[in-house]
Amino acid sequence: MRKAWVRLPGGGHGHCCPSSSSQPDQYQYPHPILSHPITGPHKELAPNDPDWYFIRCASIARRVYLRPGCGIGNLRDWYGGSKSRGVRPQHHSKASAGIIRACLKQLEEMRIVEKCGKSGRRVSQVVGRREMDTIAGQVARGEDEA
Repeated sequence: MRKAWVRLPGGGHGHCCPSSSSQPDQYQYPHPILSHPITGPHKELAPNDPDWYFIRCASIARRVYLRPGCGIGNLRDWYGGSKSRGVRPQHHSKASAGIIRACLKQLEEMRIVEKCGKSGRRVSQVVGRREMDTIAGQVARGEDEA
């Protein structure tokens, strides 16, 4: 599986395999994602990377880890972008909620993320935090998981 580049807090870069958790077989493409993989109305083409869904799941897990309590609406804003409207001024467009929801549901099934009342999601205190800290440590040390 391809590795994703991540920015480290000290200004450096590292790479991690999005499915480097202890159960890599649990990451699966949901069926609707394969049929229409446009990540938002501001995109014209589907992602070129065959591992884009796994990278998006890892990115969402990291985002929820850094900002507990963020929900689908917040993540839609974060992953959105400017929509090209021809000669008219560009406006911000939100990302697709279905992909973000599918990633969050899969992360919940893996017990990495859990619901946080009505305010959104957070990394689970037992399994999720341990997995995220382990992966962050491996990336910081530069270990290769493959």
